[in-house]
Amino acid sequence: MRSHPMGKMQSSWSAAAVMAAIGALLVPATGAAYHNLTDPSGMLWDIDDQGTGVAPSTCGSGFILNGTTDAYDNFGFMCVTTAGATLTTKCLAADVYCGVVAPAFEMSNRQLVLGEATLQGLTVQRRVYVADPAGTHPADANSFVRYYDTLHNPTAGAITVQIRYGSAAPGYNNLGSDSSTSCHGTSSGDTIMDTTDLWVTTDDTDGSGDPSLGFLMNGNGASEVIDYVALNPYTSGSSDELMWAFDDVTVPAGGTVAFLTFMIQDSNQTNAQAEATYLATMPMEAIEGLSGEQLTNIRNFAFCDDCDGDGYHLLDGDCNDWNDEVHPGITVDPCDGEDNDCDPATEDGATETWFATPCDGDDDDLCEDGQYLCVDGAQACVDGPEPAPDICDGIDNDCDPATPDGSGDERVGAACDGDDADECAEGIGSCEGGVFVCSDTMDDTPELCDGIDNDCNPSTVDGVEEDWYLAPCDGADADLCEEGQYDCVSGIQVCTDNTGEIREVCNGVDDDCDPSTEDGADETWIGDPCDGADADMCAEGHLACVDGAEYCDDLSADNFESCNGVDDDCNPATSENSDNDGDGISACAGDCNDGDSSIYPGAEEICDGVDQDCDPMTDRDGDGDGYRDCDDDCDDMNPNIHPDAEIDCTNGQDNDCNGIVDSDEPVCAFLSGGDGGCGCALAGRSDGPGILGALAIMGLALAALALRRR
Repeated sequence: MRSHPMGKMQSSWSAAAVMAAIGALLVPATGAAYHNLTDPSGMLWDIDDQGTGVAPSTCGSGFILNGTTDAYDNFGFMCVTTAGATLTTKCLAADVYCGVVAPAFEMSNRQLVLGEATLQGLTVQRRVYVADPAGTHPADANSFVRYYDTLHNPTAGAITVQIRYGSAAPGYNNLGSDSSTSCHGTSSGDTIMDTTDLWVTTDDTDGSGDPSLGFLMNGNGASEVIDYVALNPYTSGSSDELMWAFDDVTVPAGGTVAFLTFMIQDSNQTNAQAEATYLATMPMEAIEGLSGEQLTNIRNFAFCDDCDGDGYHLLDGDCNDWNDEVHPGITVDPCDGEDNDCDPATEDGATETWFATPCDGDDDDLCEDGQYLCVDGAQACVDGPEPAPDICDGIDNDCDPATPDGSGDERVGAACDGDDADECAEGIGSCEGGVFVCSDTMDDTPELCDGIDNDCNPSTVDGVEEDWYLAPCDGADADLCEEGQYDCVSGIQVCTDNTGEIREVCNGVDDDCDPSTEDGADETWIGDPCDGADADMCAEGHLACVDGAEYCDDLSADNFESCNGVDDDCNPATSENSDNDGDGISACAGDCNDGDSSIYPGAEEICDGVDQDCDPMTDRDGDGDGYRDCDDDCDDMNPNIHPDAEIDCTNGQDNDCNGIVDSDEPVCAFLSGGDGGCGCALAGRSDGPGILGALAIMGLALAALALRRR
């Protein structure tokens, strides 16, 4: 009675549907489902389980998509075909295993249980296991994937078939190292694959590129061993295919058989071969999680009931069921390279009387600072690689009384530096009473500027102890300013003043640090012509620096523009031909006020004291009598003549400017006694008309004058 943790699973797919599903797997599928597991060594196993979480329109074959660093290309198929089928021709798609039911998980999700498929009348199922990285695994059992394949015969008659592994499907399923793939090891100890081999290993370049690969196909004493193994087995196929086959495998009526297969990824060829060798012994790591019934069904490995007769079998933890001196509970663990008590925690040789006792290794000292241990099945003294030197400390470090104290101290007899400030080894070291002594009694060696490491200290700057070092200095520029420091360059004193020449500008500061240089001497404008603060624009002075500021020494008087054909005031805007007021006449053409457009020759003269017509003889008070010529001053050059002047009957002039000579005025005629006159004097005359008559005459005269002015 066959037991199955998931219950019986039957495929409902037709042969055509299976063939179509297999055909879809012949090239890498886009969006297909893969279950990724990582082994304890960190290698990736991306296992095809395409039925996961989807309707059964695809199936899972359990092959490895890529592995680590493209180790595989869809590799790890299983084919169940007719017995005696030609091995150099690929299987039909209908004969390739592909479980159509979504997978289940066992062993804490470390083992995939793929769905069942019917091949050649047999019910076939695969379990794919990868060890948990969190567990404890020896180095030779931590980089593999295990396939446990069962074939159950539900019929009443025996069925005989051929089973192929590896590149067992038509199309694209091979190794990732491509055309560079070669066999680099077998269980026979050579590099030639044949049917006597339990395992083979392949690679392209050792230790680089794709991982080194191993394939454990069967074990010693098995009832079924491989009938065929080869690289590139097919007459038409890729150059890196690997296939092995079991032919004429008979499954009895109602019976179940199983096949166990291991594939290995490792970092180099040596490790891959070591792991294949170890797994071939069927240690507990190889059969972890398998029940007694499952082990009994395996045909390509031998699992007998206590093969070596020591009272223990594999399920009891016997780690080597072919050696009766190896089993759990054994009390003697000699140094023989075997895990005699099947406890990895017990060191090989732990029960030897000499185990872990002190010893002196193959070094130069005589100290027993090592221990006897079992190394590769043989007694060995594991001592430090370096001997204990006899240093200068008063202790017999090398455990040899004949060796003088300090004889192994590299300082003794060598040049040494004493307690001075330099680091020059000017003495010789010795060991005196367990204390190191240096005979250097010389004084400090100063570090001079000479290109030599005087104090024997590379970190000390050359010349640092010169008294001028880093003192201020003036470089080769024209100024006298100490803008640099003395430094030592290539053993020569150098001033680091690289600032360039400092110009002496006009600012009241001695910029170039040279008192003899005048302030502003380097200004480009010094001595240039300039115009001072006068009204003209003539550059009659020169620019100079006075009290830190630019100064023009033009002290000449104003130059006024005259009508001489020369720009006297050096201002083109005031040229003698300029008409500044826009009245059409320039100053030189007679405009007496070229700033007022109402004043020019020919303008209408207004009696207002302003010379509108530029004629100095009009609208003026030439004699200062308060009357202008336009105010009826008939003689503007005589202050005694103006409209309000007194008449003078004796000077023959028109004093009051009434147009009548004073002597012709009626009053003068009356007073003089002429025709019609009275012939009397104005005053004091005895022959006149008297006072009354004189007043009457004056009244008449004034009345006549008033009438004339009207």
